[in-house]
Amino acid sequence: MKNFSVMLVMMGVAIWSCPLSGQTQSTPWQPDADGDHMIGMQDLLKVIAVYGAVDADFDNAYGADDACPEVAGPIDGCPEPSGCEPLDFDGYTYGVVEVSGDCWFAENLRTLHYTNGEPIVEANVGSGVWADYGAEGAWCDFNLDGEWSESYGRLYNGAAVLDERGLCPTGWHVPSDLEWMGLEAAAGMNESELGATAYRGNKAYVLKDSLAWNGTDSLAWRGMPGGFRSTTGAFLAGGSAGGWWTGSDIVGSEAWFRSMHTNNEGVQRNVFGLHAALSVRCLKD
Repeated sequence: MKNFSVMLVMMGVAIWSCPLSGQTQSTPWQPDADGDHMIGMQDLLKVIAVYGAVDADFDNAYGADDACPEVAGPIDGCPEPSGCEPLDFDGYTYGVVEVSGDCWFAENLRTLHYTNGEPIVEANVGSGVWADYGAEGAWCDFNLDGEWSESYGRLYNGAAVLDERGLCPTGWHVPSDLEWMGLEAAAGMNESELGATAYRGNKAYVLKDSLAWNGTDSLAWRGMPGGFRSTTGAFLAGGSAGGWWTGSDIVGSEAWFRSMHTNNEGVQRNVFGLHAALSVRCLKD
């Protein structure tokens, strides 16, 4: 029996642990699990609860890293949650997803207020007066249709994105051009493609939603074809393309954005005048 670190037989159930060849033996299992100095029913129940479990981290012991799911909280020794959990902001609960250690919104922003609670100007207006809203932050619904925004989120002009009051919840921000490159790298884009402009690579399908669009949504980022509004006020490509602002501006008159289209395998990186209106995602600080 010397090859076994512990053997316990209770109620006809045998449970043991032994070191795997070539691995360092871990601390022997302590049968008095509840610490009352007696081997009783509560100890047995704890053993039965993990009977047949997998040593997921291959450390030759059953511990918190084996027991805790990714979203576990600080219970029974489980690690703290990552923070990538659904988030309430301005009366709506957003889905959130973790990508390469970063927490992203898994849907487009739809807030009517800046981070500090002040209202964002509504610009559900025709193209003839759209230009009047270019100098101040504003939002609109695609085709002035509020029902569209229930599925695809709202569109924001560049001035709203760059407003110092912030568009995202406290502790979150509109991701920069560089942070978008991190997302694209996680989707499989080559390093040589990341800094280019126009449509780059062929990994857009990884980010596109699999129900509303022609993607696989492998990262669960749920990119939606919410369309966009041009600097002239025209609504374009709803249902066939999606565009997202970054938080990186160029001399205060343009900002970097990303877009994807049904008929293109790449992700476009380019600049747009701040009078345009695009979708927005938020990234945890």
